[in-house]
Amino acid sequence: NQDLDCVTSAKFKFIADAQAAFLELQGGTIDMLLYLTNDQVQALNSDYNVVESTMMLIHGLFLNNSYEPLQDVRVRQALNYAIDRDAINEFLFNGKSKIIQTHGYPMITAWYNADTEGTYTYDVEKAKELLTEAGYADGFDLAIAVPSVYEFHMQTAEVVVEQLKAVGINATIDAVEWNTWLEDVYTNREYQATISGITCSDLTPGYLLNRFQTDSKKNFVNFKSTEYDELWKATQATQDAAEKAADYKKLQTILADEAASAFIQVPANTTAFNKNLAGYKFYPIYVQDMSTVYFVK
Repeated sequence: NQDLDCVTSAKFKFIADAQAAFLELQGGTIDMLLYLTNDQVQALNSDYNVVESTMMLIHGLFLNNSYEPLQDVRVRQALNYAIDRDAINEFLFNGKSKIIQTHGYPMITAWYNADTEGTYTYDVEKAKELLTEAGYADGFDLAIAVPSVYEFHMQTAEVVVEQLKAVGINATIDAVEWNTWLEDVYTNREYQATISGITCSDLTPGYLLNRFQTDSKKNFVNFKSTEYDELWKATQATQDAAEKAADYKKLQTILADEAASAFIQVPANTTAFNKNLAGYKFYPIYVQDMSTVYFVK
């Protein structure tokens, strides 16, 4: 087609700071940027087209269950009551994300336990009550490590800090580079809490849920549950699809009830393109396929 030019090559640029990346998009030195927040979209001019999809990513306040206050399930539950998920969704994604309260993808309906979505409401008084029962009536300090390369993680952290303040928890943000996050938080588990996202290239429920076994190398939140471990083993022993699906849903219930972390949402993925580009395809896994992208004259 004489009005189209194929893209024969693509250059990927890794920018450590999310706001710096957005400024480069605005300045025209990059043509495409993923994971924009609502305020960034509003700041763009007509030189860009904005498209949306659903991220295959579980976004949340992940809790190190080995940190002394968080060893008590009542404290972890209190944090879940203290977080206003709808407010975060509205602020960051104009209400277009899917609110969750367990570690599962709602889009995979056969395996997802939608009943977990009602586990916690936004309830400041309930959060205070649980903290008092656990011996933290005066709150406690909570350092939240956040990979600064993602603006929506940083903005979520700012909102969460204010929400936790309302129940007496003194939360602070520790902005870190991505490599530091991978080493200190994910690998060494030297942190108290973190706001980040868990994604994967394998969308099977087993891949999503096996990380919460006590002895899993991927269990960076240090979640421990004999009930969970035993049920996990049972899911792997059965070949009956209906039984396996039911067990996976039970595992998601345990994660919600035991407040393994404060799962928040499956975020909307808002991506901006130079208006001269078209043909980009979204995939339900973490991959960027530039083979279908072309210039529009």
